[in-house]
Amino acid sequence: IGSLRACLAAFSRHWEFSRMRGRLLTGLGVCARAWQHSHVIGGLRACVAAFSRD
Repeated sequence: IGSLRACLAAFSRHWEFSRMRGRLLTGLGVCARAWQHSHVIGGLRACVAAFSRD
């Protein structure tokens, strides 16, 4: 969790933090739902779709 926070802190120096945080949380939420309801390949496709939307 510490390394994840460090990652987010580093990204926030280069991009608008609120926008990126919203996009990241949305993508992670889509990933989590996809993995609960389908197999790994479907989850990966959902992740790619979520992050390539913007």
